[in-house]
Amino acid sequence: MTTNKFSKSEFWFLTAAILVVVNGEDDIARNKLTFQSTTTYPNIASLATDSTIEINDPIKCSKTNQILEKAWWTVDLEKVYSVEKVCILNGNIPDAANLTNFVIKVSNFPMEGEICATVSSSIKIPMSTTANDYECFGCSPAIVGSFVYIEHQQNGADLQLCDVKVSGTFVKDRDYSALKMTSNDLYGVAFSSAQRHFNKAIDNDYSTYYQAEISVNKPYIMVRLPTLTQIVAVLLIPGLNELTSKSLQRTFVNIKHIPDTFTHMTYKMCFHNNFLSDKGLYEAVFKKCNIDLSGRYIYIGSKPSANSIFELTELVIYGKEREKTFTYSQGLSRKENIQSILINGTNLDSATIPI
Repeated sequence: MTTNKFSKSEFWFLTAAILVVVNGEDDIARNKLTFQSTTTYPNIASLATDSTIEINDPIKCSKTNQILEKAWWTVDLEKVYSVEKVCILNGNIPDAANLTNFVIKVSNFPMEGEICATVSSSIKIPMSTTANDYECFGCSPAIVGSFVYIEHQQNGADLQLCDVKVSGTFVKDRDYSALKMTSNDLYGVAFSSAQRHFNKAIDNDYSTYYQAEISVNKPYIMVRLPTLTQIVAVLLIPGLNELTSKSLQRTFVNIKHIPDTFTHMTYKMCFHNNFLSDKGLYEAVFKKCNIDLSGRYIYIGSKPSANSIFELTELVIYGKEREKTFTYSQGLSRKENIQSILINGTNLDSATIPI
């Protein structure tokens, strides 16, 4: 009989490897979904957690474009973790000395949560991308959440991050996520040209955008979901056109069971009449639906206004599937488990409901 024997050094190596797996993960933010308050294009938020780590090239780091209020950057960890440490890599680039005076929070939604660390000194300028050139901040004690949120504490100052690493221990799966959408799920007011198609709002490319026909005075885009979904939050990023920001000042997001375009039912709205303050370019509007709103259709529109253009550079929707679902087929839908529906005193037993 053959037996496997390990040397003492091999034993300790295997033990250390097992402890790393059991006690925590060292890079849970890598290639996860990221957002920031504003954007200096092409320094998009994802450059702080992508697979290419660069300190000498300014366009390989994320950077906001903040004019008013406090700049922020956030990463969605996608699951719930006990976050233990956040490590930040500055750049050997212009404005690197400005990476100072910020707080790191851990939360279940951006702009909320508990403070992991408050940083008042400048993050050191690195000579390499090795671990020694990161500055790490421990959460003591560890904080449970699924977002890490970094906020500058000076109004109008930019956040520039070349890399962010997050360490933590898995706690549980989250009951909501960013919904996957395709161009077949989007429709609404016709786009102004083939280059401004609906799918430009979900392609994760800030250089493209959806634009409604300029002649339309009630522009909107509708998202059709395959199942009944509770909408948790919506992220909108407008285009660069000055008239676009004027349009988004009157933007609303309505959750519906059927694809009508009426907007009078304010109780079905995630938010409406959002007044932007021109904080900077590509200003992110990230709003949580504070009440339970469920439906199969998400109606995103702009109230009529002169001299405005409805453009969306990016659209992200967070939601969770409800237990009872609709089935979509050839323009008709029904809820199979409904025994009877009473409308205006008329019983529609297991009726087929046109949508």
